[in-house]
Amino acid sequence: MKSVKTKMMLMIASLVVIVEFVILIIVAVMTYSILETKDAVIAAAYFFIPFVVSFAIGLFCARLIVKWLLKLIDEQTEAANAANRAKSTFLANMSHEVRTPINAILGMDEMIIRESNDEQIVEYATNIKQAGKSLLAQVNGILDYSKLEEGKMEIFTVEYDLASMIGGLVTSTSARAKAKGLNYNVDIDEKLPVTLLGDDVRVSQIVSNLLTNAVKYTEAGEVNLSMKEVNRYDGSIEIEIKVRDTGIGIREEDMENLSVSFKRIDEEHHRNIEGTGLGIPIVIQLLHLMGSELQVDSKYQVGSSFSFILKQGIINEEPIGDYKKRSRKAIKDVTNIHFHQCLRRRFCWLTIMK
Repeated sequence: MKSVKTKMMLMIASLVVIVEFVILIIVAVMTYSILETKDAVIAAAYFFIPFVVSFAIGLFCARLIVKWLLKLIDEQTEAANAANRAKSTFLANMSHEVRTPINAILGMDEMIIRESNDEQIVEYATNIKQAGKSLLAQVNGILDYSKLEEGKMEIFTVEYDLASMIGGLVTSTSARAKAKGLNYNVDIDEKLPVTLLGDDVRVSQIVSNLLTNAVKYTEAGEVNLSMKEVNRYDGSIEIEIKVRDTGIGIREEDMENLSVSFKRIDEEHHRNIEGTGLGIPIVIQLLHLMGSELQVDSKYQVGSSFSFILKQGIINEEPIGDYKKRSRKAIKDVTNIHFHQCLRRRFCWLTIMK
């Protein structure tokens, strides 16, 4: 309704301008014959008096229309802000409600990891844990969107094991790629440090979003994840992380819509693909908070490449080597720790029983 009123006012404003223009033409025609008599006083009276009157009327009408437009704009802005606040509140509440059962599942899974001394069961449970964390990260992404909108998002730096993070990312996305018959290639620079300092949750969220999109929009071919060292200095390292696919690609005219929230690219052809359209906008904003920028290279019907350079602190410079072996070793270490803890608990229980 408001947009209709705005159009009507713009039409009225245009009409005022046209009327003024017509009046000026009439005045010019009326004074043409007088100008030939070279009677300057009469010509001035015939021309300038109607001109001043019509100009004054036009200014008055324009002032009324501008006031009316500004009032409508304020009303529309307030309505949009109210709708945005309602949307953010809904997203936050929904995220909270969904996270509660996911956390319960992760809690029970953690009990399996702690109580079991079977390496195979621990590995399965660890995979469930990583997939659950990935799901939780997606749900948190919705909440993150509302935080990013309000400027409340923060980046936290902690120590984290790079191999475990990569293993979790691959585990959470490779199964779907294999189910679609895609080749899933992982190329990790073996010289990367084993332990880094940064916000591993946000880094995982960024890469997971890119990998999920790559798998989702690729029907045949391959998905590639690569990490390589770019530079190292003063206890820090710059890592280039790249996700490439042979999917549908992005049209050149759609590139500018990548950062638009809740907007799906080429939605007419992707209507059967699930998604909210928040993945890439969140990635762009998170990278901005980390001092990085998303680089996109895409050709329609050929494939896409998403990459960024991330600076992280170095805690342990030992090379990561084969990330798969390193990740399995971490699982084995956790298994041993839990096994010894279990033995101690049983020993204590037997001692109490005696």
